[in-house]
Amino acid sequence: MMIMSIKKNNLSFYPILLVSDRVFEIPGMNYLLNNRYNELLKERLGDKYNTSLIKPLTFVDIDTLIFLVPYLEKKDRNFRELLDLHH
Repeated sequence: MMIMSIKKNNLSFYPILLVSDRVFEIPGMNYLLNNRYNELLKERLGDKYNTSLIKPLTFVDIDTLIFLVPYLEKKDRNFRELLDLHH
């Protein structure tokens, strides 16, 4: 899942790994996968890699997402704001 938002004519990418169980949301696992993700991005994008446009990899379990649906439906930007607060 990739969430994009537009900020002053710039795109921001919010890569999200949707998991089926909270057991996958282990801080050490998140750290390792995020580091590997960043390495691959730097390798793939080279000089075009911009950390202000591409946000860190975020783990979200499906149960949390379902729980947040009423809040997320209130405003389109609620999900982006939650992700920004998380990072």
